[in-house]
Amino acid sequence: GTGLSALVINTRKPPLDDVRVRRALAHAWDQKKYIQMVYKDTVPFATHWYGDKSGCSDISYRYPDLEKAKALMREYGQPVEIEYIHSATQRGIESGLVVQQLLKPIGVQVKTVPLKWGAIAKRMFGRNFDLASWGIPGMDDMGVATQLIFHSKSPWNLSGYSNETVDALLIRQASSTDQDLREEIWCDVARHVNQDTPVLFFCGRRYYLFASPRVKGLVPPHNQNIHISNAWLSP
Repeated sequence: GTGLSALVINTRKPPLDDVRVRRALAHAWDQKKYIQMVYKDTVPFATHWYGDKSGCSDISYRYPDLEKAKALMREYGQPVEIEYIHSATQRGIESGLVVQQLLKPIGVQVKTVPLKWGAIAKRMFGRNFDLASWGIPGMDDMGVATQLIFHSKSPWNLSGYSNETVDALLIRQASSTDQDLREEIWCDVARHVNQDTPVLFFCGRRYYLFASPRVKGLVPPHNQNIHISNAWLSP
């Protein structure tokens, strides 16, 4: 499916305003371990948020590499203590433990803070956080979601990510009617995002559709919207 679950990094606040620290977090992060521990391998690994149909390649995804992460932390040269706000659910608590343990080997101390979703949203929209659980919504047109999350002027850009090249690419894709060009631009945006690391990916999304065998003509969903206009019931 399109969209993904993400760990949003507040790029406005020290030390996370330093790209070396964010890249160190990315190389310490192990999405496959997270998926195994928290989701029991029921959701897909993701290097971008466009889903399986995307033809993106050479996406600059930062795979786990503790030596690179440690080198970046040495280059930064200061202790890093950050707070991670997450839901006060079993999955949220498990996520907190995994984040804490994966970042510990590179010397990053993480304080986990479980909150209700309303409190998480209030702090995120108030830009009062270091790390937080959030996501990129799945849509039929992922250009809309991408612009919402990553354009520097968008109120939904909760990470505070700002890149003039990305802003220009997002405006270009929004004004184009050439879908092939738009999807090529989406891949370019994902490449910049992976290089600059305003988010870490928890997992991609897989949508399940359960129905009686009598229901025919259902289209497998690629986001949370299920289209049933062509469905019918067999005798």
